[in-house]
Amino acid sequence: MASYTPEEYADMLICYGYCGCVSAQARNEYIARFPGRRVPDVAVFDRVYRRLRETGSVLRRNTDMGRPRINDDDEQDNEIVQRFRADPTTSTNIVARDLGLSQWRVWFTVHTAGLYPYHYTPVHTIEEGDPARRLDFCRFMLNADVEDPDF
Repeated sequence: MASYTPEEYADMLICYGYCGCVSAQARNEYIARFPGRRVPDVAVFDRVYRRLRETGSVLRRNTDMGRPRINDDDEQDNEIVQRFRADPTTSTNIVARDLGLSQWRVWFTVHTAGLYPYHYTPVHTIEEGDPARRLDFCRFMLNADVEDPDF
C-alpha cells in the first residue's frame, strides 16, 4: 500500500503523543479525529515515531534500500558491449568466463546497453523435389499397415 502523506504522519504523531505513546489508544483517537481517512495499523504509530527520532523525518527513505550497485569499471562494461556488438550470438556464459565476471553482470550490462544476445537456430529450407518426396512418404505411411500387418 502507498505511504501516508506528511500531513497524515503529523496527525498520527499528535494522536500518539496525546495518548501517552500507546499505539492502540492513538489509533482509536486517530479514527475519532479523522473519520474520512484510511485507518493505519497500530504498528504504524510506533514506526513513524521511531523514524522521526532516528532520521529527523517522518517520510521513508528509499535511497538506502537494497544492495548498492558498484559500477566503477567502465572498461569491462565497454569490453562486454564490444563483444556483443561484434557477435550478437555470443554466449553470456562465455564472455563472463573470459572476463572473470559473473554471468549476471554480463547479462545486466548487455541489456543496459540496449543489446539482446540471441542464439542462431538454423532452419532447413524446402528445396526442389522436397514436396514430391514428402508426398511419397505420406503415401507410404498410409499404405504401410495394409501391406505389412506387423508394421
